[in-house]
Amino acid sequence: MTTSAQQLNELLSPVSRAAPSITFLAAVSNRLDLEGDDAEMRALEQVYNTARNVKSDIDLSDDPELKNRATQLFKPFSPLLKFSGYHLNIQQAKGNFLKPENMVGLTDLHLMLKGVTARPELPLEESKELAAEFALLKDKVVACEGLPDGFKEALLKRLNQVSSAFDHFFAFGEEGLERELEALIGSIFLHVYETPADNVPLLKEVWDKVGQGFGLLRSINDKAGTFISLSEKGQKLLEFFANS
Repeated sequence: MTTSAQQLNELLSPVSRAAPSITFLAAVSNRLDLEGDDAEMRALEQVYNTARNVKSDIDLSDDPELKNRATQLFKPFSPLLKFSGYHLNIQQAKGNFLKPENMVGLTDLHLMLKGVTARPELPLEESKELAAEFALLKDKVVACEGLPDGFKEALLKRLNQVSSAFDHFFAFGEEGLERELEALIGSIFLHVYETPADNVPLLKEVWDKVGQGFGLLRSINDKAGTFISLSEKGQKLLEFFANS
């Protein structure tokens, strides 16, 4: 188990060591291996969500003294919740919320929040393995001929997102990972009717990997069982298209 403060620290510490001239959001995009024209917008979303989780966890404390101290430690990062500071480059950010003493403060905040609430972690080895397997599926989609261009583009984007979510679970968390897996499912459902039959086996391979992803997520969240059932039904749908 970890805390939201540790997750924010894990996200921002490597970013603070990026080249001084690179923009903060570009550094976060690189940190999370995000790709595409909207990579920086998605990077902003992950920073915002992680910072919001910290604020929410601080608010859970019923100890006024702890809450006050925690609020002070989080204060340098609170502008992120008002969409301020995202335009800075790394050098500027290190003179702002990425100051070394602020990063140390996140470690102190982590220790304080451990007694308030904890956030689950995926098994590291299995999570990294699935991230690599989804990345491999991206290569297969790139090499696949016959997929409609719009579907291929959407599928590559979703596979990138899912791979990143497994590889950087500390930033995406349960809800973020579940959302990315659902979006991948939706993309397949939306386009399967226009997919040539000889491409369906690749989609089945992707779908099977989604099922494995939900299976791993279920190890920390029982609600994922609903989506495992959906994955099994989706396999039958893909088999129908492969044989029609």
